[in-house]
Amino acid sequence: MLADRLDGNWRLRALSWLNGTIYTGWLAGLLLARFTLGWGLAIPFWIAVISLCLTALMVAFVLPIEEPSNLNSSWWHVARSNHAFNLLKIHELRQLFVIQFS
Repeated sequence: MLADRLDGNWRLRALSWLNGTIYTGWLAGLLLARFTLGWGLAIPFWIAVISLCLTALMVAFVLPIEEPSNLNSSWWHVARSNHAFNLLKIHELRQLFVIQFS
């Protein structure tokens, strides 16, 4: 979404922030697990669930509402027809997948 909606320096800056937050999340997750493991094995996971739910709510409030579509396809149909495993129909990508998976 960032790459589609932004151009120039704003695009580079936004993608840099996105990558930075992803890698900070990996570090913060490990630190969170280290400091909360004393209260139980499930506590770090519950904290992660709560933070993901809060993030989803923030995203839902920030993203603009889209115009209703005139298409007669449901989200289930779109999800089933446009998933990532469709890439396995391409011979070269299927070979790469098999090599990486094995």
